[in-house]
Amino acid sequence: MLNRLVCCHRPFILPRTGHLLSDLRNQDDTSLCHHKNKRPLSSEIAERPKDDRYVVDPNQKPKTNVPFIKNLFSGKFDKWIFVYPELKTTEEVNQLENFVQPIEEYILQSDSKAIDSSRQIPNDIIDELKSYCLFGQQIPKEYGGLEFSATQLARVSEVTALDGSIYATLQAHQSLATKAILLAGTGEQKERYLPKLASADKMAAFCLTEVSGGSDLASIESRATLSSDRQTYHLTGEKTWVITGGQAEIFVVFAKVKVPYGDEEDESKVTAFIVQRGFGGVTNSPSHDTLGIRGAEVCTVKFDNTPIPVDHVLGGEPGNGFQIAMDVLEADRHLMGSSCAGILKTLLSEAVDHVISRSQFKQKLHEFGLIQEKLTRIAATTYAIESMAYLTAGTIDHFQEPDCALESAAVKIFSSEGFWTCINDIMQIFGGQSFMKDQKYERFLRDGYYNFLNQGTNEILRLYIALMGLQHAAKDMKDTLRQLKDPFNNFKFYWETTKNRVLDRKSKKPKLKMLLADDVHPTLSFIASDLERAVIKLEWVVQDTLSIHQNDIVKEQLVLKRLSDVVMDMYAISACLSRTTRSLSIGLRNADHEKALTSYFAGHALSRIDLNLNLLAAGRFEAGDEICKTITDNLCKHHGWASEHPLARNW
Repeated sequence: MLNRLVCCHRPFILPRTGHLLSDLRNQDDTSLCHHKNKRPLSSEIAERPKDDRYVVDPNQKPKTNVPFIKNLFSGKFDKWIFVYPELKTTEEVNQLENFVQPIEEYILQSDSKAIDSSRQIPNDIIDELKSYCLFGQQIPKEYGGLEFSATQLARVSEVTALDGSIYATLQAHQSLATKAILLAGTGEQKERYLPKLASADKMAAFCLTEVSGGSDLASIESRATLSSDRQTYHLTGEKTWVITGGQAEIFVVFAKVKVPYGDEEDESKVTAFIVQRGFGGVTNSPSHDTLGIRGAEVCTVKFDNTPIPVDHVLGGEPGNGFQIAMDVLEADRHLMGSSCAGILKTLLSEAVDHVISRSQFKQKLHEFGLIQEKLTRIAATTYAIESMAYLTAGTIDHFQEPDCALESAAVKIFSSEGFWTCINDIMQIFGGQSFMKDQKYERFLRDGYYNFLNQGTNEILRLYIALMGLQHAAKDMKDTLRQLKDPFNNFKFYWETTKNRVLDRKSKKPKLKMLLADDVHPTLSFIASDLERAVIKLEWVVQDTLSIHQNDIVKEQLVLKRLSDVVMDMYAISACLSRTTRSLSIGLRNADHEKALTSYFAGHALSRIDLNLNLLAAGRFEAGDEICKTITDNLCKHHGWASEHPLARNW
């Protein structure tokens, strides 16, 4: 194997290929072209009016995209989602695979068990990661980074995630701390810090969470006070669960500062700072003994009157910390999908080898129906996760200002929960040996729990998806909702709308006007038609929900959860249909296998959608929301378990 240089500012030769790392730096920015299916388009599609957002100038990306999930809440379906994104040339695909292959081999050969037990990544592994410039994947080439696209990042994350501690360390450095400077930093701040971060000469950490704050950013207690000469801020506060907190030299820290607010008193606003450990007053606890990602050095970091020059306010202006934090957390959520898919594909291969070789009751394990069900569920869920992740990444790459916040959140929720289910199935397939500490499966289970907490809890993100979607729908449905709320003055409209809806519900097959079946491979048309019916029903439910709850909808968390689950499943089905249509149309190897996976997944997802839509239509009482409140009130009243023991007697 040819020698590789530790400094990522110089090219190195990839083994067996002769390709240079500099090839990836020097190629044009990797944008995505959209594959045109090799089959005649229907006349309706061929005559579709052009949308300027999708007219691609060869030298410029289109401005922005139609927000897919937001539009679902309005009963709209953007058919462009059925054109699955891909890299422009085979050469780009090969270059990316040549870059990824040696990284995958190295991580698979690394002693992940030792990293987990010692709670530390050895320096030689860190140096190896530096040699691949993995700490500078997102940083522009002018600062010594690779300037990878979202799709390239997704592909790399598939293999770096094979060790949870390595993945979490890379993510904390580049997808959080470095990303904050990349997105919000001034030109001077980028010049000063990005070259050091690209080479990982200086490690970075993202300091946002506080014990008392949890998911509520507005409640943080860290404070920064401006000195009398207005040249220095003095920061005091404590941040918890900081990944790489022990080894970082550069911190992006969020604290409240007093910001002038007109003629009134100063207002405390969250502000982001770039803090060097060398500024003084920065200390950290020993690494916490965590459940998973144990080698990522999760610490508590304290700032005791730490002086920060005013030019180290991130972005130059105080008071923008909340938006910076949201932008950073939203930017790379889709990478959880590709990272989970990378792990699951590796473990699925091992599980398949196991069921082929092992016999029970004079039969191979793969001949048992219960094993077949588990393998199918793992494969179909992984296919959906991967399809969603790369569809989202492709959309991000294709537009200058992509509107993908809800799609990225959906990928994060769906993949973290799907991963947990699949890991459980895999451990059951391996039986008792998966329960042993000397096997890797329990480590993946523990590391997988971190996905629920990473980049926003799933509960908060579910509320976010639903509320943003309803807000978007309320604008689109403004006139409709106004007329439905006043049937006496809009009797004709109210009567026609209500009559058509009742007739469609009675028939259980509303009229299909979008004709989604025309845009997918013919063998998948029945799934597309069922999906279209679900979108129509979702529009009815959203109209009813907004009419009934209005502004109080923010209090109806179980309603919001069901709405979020519906659109996530719709997005997952759409991603699978789009990807499978491409595979069947261009004749990819095992395309029929993909069709089977999509059929299996869509069948189960459509059933979940139907259940949730029925519960939403039924109302909070029939859905069980009220009884949930009653039971919780009883539990809180008794400070825990409220039922009598089954052996108790009252005489």
